[in-house]
Amino acid sequence: MRGTISSIRPWKAGINVSSVSMSNNGNVLYAGGTVGPSSVLVYSGNGGVRVDQSVFWAGNNSLRPQVVLSDSGGIAYLITGLANEPSALSVNSGTGWSPRESARHWRAIACSGDGTKAVAGAYYDGNLFYGYLPLPGELYTTEDSGTTWLKRSGPGAQRWQALAYSKDGKVILGGVTGGGLWISRDSGLTWIVRLASPGREWQTVAASADGKVLAAAGNNTKIWTSYDMGDTWKEQANSA
Repeated sequence: MRGTISSIRPWKAGINVSSVSMSNNGNVLYAGGTVGPSSVLVYSGNGGVRVDQSVFWAGNNSLRPQVVLSDSGGIAYLITGLANEPSALSVNSGTGWSPRESARHWRAIACSGDGTKAVAGAYYDGNLFYGYLPLPGELYTTEDSGTTWLKRSGPGAQRWQALAYSKDGKVILGGVTGGGLWISRDSGLTWIVRLASPGREWQTVAASADGKVLAAAGNNTKIWTSYDMGDTWKEQANSA
């Protein structure tokens, strides 16, 4: 019956899950999280029937991994590391995880439907030290499945929290702390900003497959939606 749960399979016990990503056919599954002081990534290539667990970082204050997949599950992007140190951005195209862009305080990642295009945002640029607040981070894009990355200067330095991509990789929606919602309709070449307010902390964003419908929410704000690729936005009065 449509909308019912046919089965529930227990994965690894004791994981504080921070992200889950799945291929369109449901066969490839990734879940990132932490177990005690260690960051882990759980993987299944057969819909969760069999799972494997890998420890990427071990130590205090581990950053919870963020992972996104292409529609086929053949390309995956991963952010992982320690919360008080620059984190790692890695790409898996079926031959294992390979480190990519230089280590930054990565906070958000998204990719297009085929996985060839991706966008990654950093929250900080530089190491965290007691009494020292590093500069805001930057936004980077790739159009060759993560081999090379280009810094996008349009939005400038921001504290990136969340990113979303349309299926074709043309429309990008990014949410930042105290800096509004940034929208690009040409894969990151040019940008516009909407709903900029120092009091808002955008924590999560989403985009429809064609990029026409966008949504965003966060701390100190309700859910906002746009039906014209980000030109105009409407607050959903009944949202929590």
